[in-house]
Amino acid sequence: MKTSRTKSDRRRGRCVSIDFLYLDLTVCSRCRGTDKNLGEALRVLRPVLKTMGIQAQVRKTHVKSERQARALGFVSSPTLRVNGRDIAGELRESCCGSCSSACGDGTPVNCRVWSYQGQQHAQAPVGLIVESILQEVVGTPKRPELITRESRAVPSNLKRYFARKTPLCKTSTVRRGLMSNQPRSMFHVDRFFS
Repeated sequence: MKTSRTKSDRRRGRCVSIDFLYLDLTVCSRCRGTDKNLGEALRVLRPVLKTMGIQAQVRKTHVKSERQARALGFVSSPTLRVNGRDIAGELRESCCGSCSSACGDGTPVNCRVWSYQGQQHAQAPVGLIVESILQEVVGTPKRPELITRESRAVPSNLKRYFARKTPLCKTSTVRRGLMSNQPRSMFHVDRFFS
């Protein structure tokens, strides 16, 4: 019998929620690299989480409009949140050639740069993802969250992106391995690991 997971369940360590928010998995090398690294981090963590009796829920969201970005508190792409907490800690960005090209008019678009162990990375490093998930499930002290709900206004950089982005392809929705070709406002993948 499957029971629903609540916020108190997550705090007790029985469920961890991972949100991956991105602009484009077809063109953006940073989004694709972070998606790949998230998969690798979960592969590494799967036996540990299973041993601890923890279930991981992964939700991937394709952010396609300024309105959706505002509703999600999306300030940079890609974004990874563990139990609602942005794992980057601070917002750093640099010009992303992939997303700039996707705009079709050469509009420069900045995407996230990840700081980890004194180095800057274009994709979220596997180690940072693993550490962030483990810190959340075992309750170890975390870095202060500098990207708070209050600071999650849609920046002008993303507003330009959404205003100029060239439609690349029809989106589809994937839910627990089932494909639906109906257009949706968000792209979700729900996966549970235990």
